[in-house]
Amino acid sequence: DAYERVQSITTPALRRFVSDVLSLPPVFYGFWWSTAGAKHHAWPGGLAWHSLEVVNTVAAVMASPAPQRVNFTLTEREVGVVAALLHDVGKTVSYTEEGYCTERALTVGHELLGVELIRKPLDTLRAVRPDLADAMTALLLSRTRFACSPHLLEAIREVVSKSYRESAKR
Repeated sequence: DAYERVQSITTPALRRFVSDVLSLPPVFYGFWWSTAGAKHHAWPGGLAWHSLEVVNTVAAVMASPAPQRVNFTLTEREVGVVAALLHDVGKTVSYTEEGYCTERALTVGHELLGVELIRKPLDTLRAVRPDLADAMTALLLSRTRFACSPHLLEAIREVVSKSYRESAKR
């Protein structure tokens, strides 16, 4: 399912970005073995399970042409899917081997740890598509309310956040 989602991304810079992120050793191993948290999807592999649930919901919601919904562009839909996939990437470096949250994760949050972790892939993306790198950074840090972007970041964030909350209830 994850492989098919990545392969369905048609924006070359985003596809490379996802590949670069998933190739980082802490992400490559941690994504498939980490828990999503103490309160939801709290088992080894729960992070991947939760992230894929969020991805599938985001993809479905953003593609539906329902009345009173935002009409997202293809690029915005793909940005939403990538943000959904990576929204908890910082959790791959937020827990000890015993399953306890690290002091740094408690201090700065898994969101910031995630953006720090994927800095090099973000820099590579920024070199070719600064708008997408800034969009991903803003979305992963939930800093979209006043974002100045050609993309509908606040609307994308709302879809990702709602999908996240729905998955976390399971």
